[in-house]
Amino acid sequence: MMLVPDQIRAARAWLNLRQDELAKRAHVSTVTIRRVESADYVSMVAPSTIAEIRQALENSGVEFIDGGIKIRRPAPLDRGDRLEQLKLISARSAARLRAREMMVEADLYDDAGLPA
Repeated sequence: MMLVPDQIRAARAWLNLRQDELAKRAHVSTVTIRRVESADYVSMVAPSTIAEIRQALENSGVEFIDGGIKIRRPAPLDRGDRLEQLKLISARSAARLRAREMMVEADLYDDAGLPA
């Protein structure tokens, strides 16, 4: 099935992805995303590039159907998998916080003692 610009725009909108975010996921330039979403330029984009964009959107949970899109619902995680995901999120958050300087009360006020 050939994708049309409206389907790509709809999928991106449903996923709340900006053009630059989709470009990163598909390993293409933002200009390429603009071209693909434009009815005038879609024929100028290589089929392999459109396949990359399609794969990026499908990996994000969109299914392309004739004339539109459909959102795939992920299978619910079992309790153990959910716990593992939460542990990974917690570890990433802790690593980010370790890299930052701790805020102290003096950071909250300016030299006159007013809130900064």
